[in-house]
Amino acid sequence: MTRMPENEFVLLAVPGTGLHPPGGAWEAEWRSTLERAFASAGAAAPVRVEFASLDDVFAAHDLTFWDTLVALGKLGASAAGAPLRGARGAAANLRWTAGMVVQWVADESLRAAARARLEQRIAQVQPHAVLAHSLGSLVAYDAFTAPDGAAALRDRIFVSLGAQIGHPFVAGTFAAGRIQPLPQARHWYHLYNEEDAVFTAEIHLAADNFDQVLTPFDVAGIADHAALSYLGHPAACDAVWSRMVLERSRPKLFRRARTERTPARDSGSRRRALLVGINDYPDESMRLAGCVNDVFLMSALLQEGGFEPDDIRVLLDERATAREIGARLRWLLDGAQDGDERVFYYSGHGAQVPAGGLGEGADRLDETLVPWDFDWTPERAFTDDSFHQLYSQVDYGCRFLAVFDCCHSGGLTRAGAPRIRGINPPDDIRHATIRWSHKDQMWLPRTNAAAAPAAPPQASRRLGQARALRPLSRPDYYALRARRRHEGPFMPLLLYACRENEFAFEYCHGSVTHGAFTYSLVKNLRQQATARRALTYLDLREQVARELRALGHEQQPEIAGPELRLNGAIPFPARRGRKRRAARG
Repeated sequence: MTRMPENEFVLLAVPGTGLHPPGGAWEAEWRSTLERAFASAGAAAPVRVEFASLDDVFAAHDLTFWDTLVALGKLGASAAGAPLRGARGAAANLRWTAGMVVQWVADESLRAAARARLEQRIAQVQPHAVLAHSLGSLVAYDAFTAPDGAAALRDRIFVSLGAQIGHPFVAGTFAAGRIQPLPQARHWYHLYNEEDAVFTAEIHLAADNFDQVLTPFDVAGIADHAALSYLGHPAACDAVWSRMVLERSRPKLFRRARTERTPARDSGSRRRALLVGINDYPDESMRLAGCVNDVFLMSALLQEGGFEPDDIRVLLDERATAREIGARLRWLLDGAQDGDERVFYYSGHGAQVPAGGLGEGADRLDETLVPWDFDWTPERAFTDDSFHQLYSQVDYGCRFLAVFDCCHSGGLTRAGAPRIRGINPPDDIRHATIRWSHKDQMWLPRTNAAAAPAAPPQASRRLGQARALRPLSRPDYYALRARRRHEGPFMPLLLYACRENEFAFEYCHGSVTHGAFTYSLVKNLRQQATARRALTYLDLREQVARELRALGHEQQPEIAGPELRLNGAIPFPARRGRKRRAARG
């Protein structure tokens, strides 16, 4: 095999498809942008940029306008408008974004042809790094994770930018819900711009040779997806191009760093917990009484079980915005490995939001937490899509428990009655979940064809269950998982205060208010510790359910997660007591 040149930086650029003909003006633009970026990074050696154009491969697979609309529906209406914003030639842009992404996922022959083209160019060019944009990044990731693809990437750097690799539809339908690390790569840098709405997504991998580099930019039209804005971004220069230059000048140092590097931990702790409680919503009619009390109750329980105070972070009331919850969850799960313990607890309102689909306006209901700044828009909600993007790639050996004391439907009762932890949608949002029946002369819930006509709408995505990452039928999903050689997306253990069509109530313990579910949960866990007896999560659910019925609350707690965890003994809070007895002995 030809060796990589030592007297120059050789880069293979893989553009997204569409309007990238070989020898076109775009090549000169990419080349000059990269030459300037490497010069600013202090490169002494020249930079040679070669290209792998895929337009002709994709052009052989024609798409109709209807095919493109169907693709938009699959990729999600929340991102569907992005390729159209102020752009000339919008139909062409849609074809080369939504249409071809879905076509590539569905058509194995197309994927094979694109892989072969890229592997051929890598063999010809022998690049130090492969830089892949948009759909080109999907082709590169597919080539590098194929059974015989490891050799193509071995000891090279992979840079993905404007990538759809982590998009729920792509990850679920192509990758069986789990993005795999690339151990054969020297390094994988994922350039991510949160303003880029062309079906891009973050990637969270706990791998020594992976870094996600935030490259924020937002300009008019569809330029927030433009490859040049990624490649020339200052963050890319600091984190990627400068590192490549430094590695070239001090290769022995970097070889040693790669073998000795270990993920950083805060104070060496293998435990972390994030506790969120919201009483004082801006709308007075939505305010609750027991959520902050719940957070302190859960913190006390965790500390009794061995969590140190520094292991636990809390968000209360106005600090618990959608952005802050997401940021703290990133801290919670960052670098989580085999044997680590993670706990996420939420006490506040829950809701169901209609999710857009092709043609109908809303084809499902998604459950969401209700952050302090919630306004029924995706940006200020926290749905299953937001949650599973953070945890689905976590190491299988991590013990992650998520507890939700909120309801996901219903509304508030009058002042003075037991408070319910759910909110009613405004009428314009509610309209997306109902239909007018001419026959009955009534507004009825919108339902799927297979559902009973009068059935109430049910959420198709319960928070935390990552349904978007398992879109295939069970046999097809397991077959795809076997081909991808992994066990699917990570699944946390999930405890819900009630069923999706029920209410979660508050409870007054004398003069102190708590969530009825939380109070009973903590009480039973403490009784387990005192009695020194093993209790499974399934046992715990049944005990809490009996207690809630005795209190007169018609709420049935639910539990979901890996069967092994459901039937396993609960690890806390008895652990603290064992540690103390051992110390005294």
